[in-house]
Amino acid sequence: MLKNILSSLLLCSSVLCSNGAELVQVVLLGGQSNMAGAGNYNALSDADKARIKAVSSCVLLSRNGEAPIPLTYTISKGHLKKNGYAESFGPEMFIGVTLAEANPEQEYLFIKYSMGGTSLYGAWNPEWTQEKAQAVEKGEAKQARKLYSEHIAAIKENLTALEKAGKSYEIIGMVWMQGENDAAREISARSYEANLTTLIASYRAEFNVPEMPVVCGQINSAYGSFPEGPDMVRTAFVDVADSDPNVAVIRTMKERPPMDFPKVDGAHYNQEGQKRLGTAMGQALLCMVTVPEPSPEEVKVLTQKVADWQIETFDEAWKYRAITKGRIEQRKKAGTLQDNWPDLAWHNGALYAGMVHWCAIADNPAKYTDWLKMIGVRNEWTLYTNRPYHADDHTVGQFYTSMYQEFKDPAMLKALQSHFDWILAHPKTGSLITGKGTKSHDRWGWCDALFMAPPAWARLAKITGDRIYLNFMDQEYHTSYDLLWNTEARLFSRDFKNFTKFEKNGKKLFWARGNGWVFGGLALMIPELPTDWEGRPFYINLFQEMAASLKNCQRPDGTWSMGLLGDIESYPSKDTSGTAFFTFGLAWGINNGILDRATYEPVALHGWQALTECITPEGFLGYVQATGIGPGKTFPDKTEVYGIGAFLAAGTEVYKLVGGK
Repeated sequence: MLKNILSSLLLCSSVLCSNGAELVQVVLLGGQSNMAGAGNYNALSDADKARIKAVSSCVLLSRNGEAPIPLTYTISKGHLKKNGYAESFGPEMFIGVTLAEANPEQEYLFIKYSMGGTSLYGAWNPEWTQEKAQAVEKGEAKQARKLYSEHIAAIKENLTALEKAGKSYEIIGMVWMQGENDAAREISARSYEANLTTLIASYRAEFNVPEMPVVCGQINSAYGSFPEGPDMVRTAFVDVADSDPNVAVIRTMKERPPMDFPKVDGAHYNQEGQKRLGTAMGQALLCMVTVPEPSPEEVKVLTQKVADWQIETFDEAWKYRAITKGRIEQRKKAGTLQDNWPDLAWHNGALYAGMVHWCAIADNPAKYTDWLKMIGVRNEWTLYTNRPYHADDHTVGQFYTSMYQEFKDPAMLKALQSHFDWILAHPKTGSLITGKGTKSHDRWGWCDALFMAPPAWARLAKITGDRIYLNFMDQEYHTSYDLLWNTEARLFSRDFKNFTKFEKNGKKLFWARGNGWVFGGLALMIPELPTDWEGRPFYINLFQEMAASLKNCQRPDGTWSMGLLGDIESYPSKDTSGTAFFTFGLAWGINNGILDRATYEPVALHGWQALTECITPEGFLGYVQATGIGPGKTFPDKTEVYGIGAFLAAGTEVYKLVGGK
């Protein structure tokens, strides 16, 4: 076997990544049938197949002791008979795509071992005994298998072959997808946490990698004679991750349909489920391996640098705006090239909201609150009144209410409260669809509005103690939600015009920054909601549902595409505006106990790292998408104030996430 593996490695070396790197990163994969995989390769999109082909020469795969070959599907007679297709794959396919797209110069070797219908208590147990195997495994063949030992032997043969081929290696992690069989019986379900802990420790000890990252896929099916078993095993995964900072869990069980990971039958993930599972596992592994946790001081210094740059350049913001050359020429002809966004415009309202957030951790908060007060004073703490219902024009209300909470100056609140009281006395009740009896933007008929207005209404209710403002916010929010929320994708359409818009890959269009507005708005609004209010759980559940979807949409580089479900090829340019809002929301959710740390911290830190890579030494944040109503353009040397506001909020929450006080 060693000779075959060596020959295969030498052969594959001739077509491996062209950089000729001597270090191969090794990933171990183990489990039962969902690790073996029931994904239908032929049902993947052409774009996904192209992604696999593009990275296959950089990712070698050894299955069940076989010689490694470039990443591809396997031929399964069982799936051909049962499901009508033979070309199948497991999570390794998109783990490989995720890792290789993030590190295109790196070579990988995946050493996978899997067998359906096997248990950690029995065949996979490092402390295997015949008695244990007979208690849980079906049939003499499986009762005789020692899969842990077999996997160890296969790993050692592959590593020896690497050395003989002149390659050094580094084991960067392990992926484990198993547990259904253990959940089926009481004896194995009750001992799953202890057995998983032993398994992880054994792999680490065997190869002297004491802190080897491990990514586990949580089971989401149930069968067998022990009804409590599946929840016991699912909980065991979480408990192991909670006790070990180098273990992450991909949660595949949801309380409400649709599940994140669709299946071909009651137990096995289909091609989309395997794609999402592999992508999530790859992202988690990528974060654990390549995304070092920044120190609180590093986060604060960088966030302050961006805040200071913004204040210093605020009066010349027009120089840096994210507009195309054509728009620049138009503005020159119109004589408006040097126009900044007005102080009271929503663009700056989002900046002020982020600046207020930053003040909570700034070493010298007075520097920033003095600047904010200067903005308020020179505008007499007023709002635009020519469009009294327009949510965009309520955005500065977030800043005013925050300033009032800090300084208790009635002047900061007077105009806002008067304006909102007028709206309560003259409410609009028509359709949110333009042209059906309602003037455009008189109600919250576009998802951006769910950032602009609701936090100000909720905070005003908190300040005054009068829930009439809260009730109005809740009524309007639900009306918008009922129109724009997509229950399948668990994302928001930007407005009703987007219902019929699709990505090139055929999936529906969901604008990143539009959903960023909603997600960031929830993170700003939920703290203002009374803990005893019956409406609060709706917003927390909505936030959690969005977080689950956003986790699955993150790109290998840590950003999010401007069209969340679009292929990377459709969005070659990164966008820091949506990414900043998502990073802010995820970090805030973890910090406040709403999101699971083990699941979401890698995603938030990956987003943060991606943002830091877009900041110049002076504190300029590039790649902020221009104003618009959907995906557009970004430029490395252009920014917008609302993107900087989102970044300041993100920096503040990431600072807390990594231990800042």
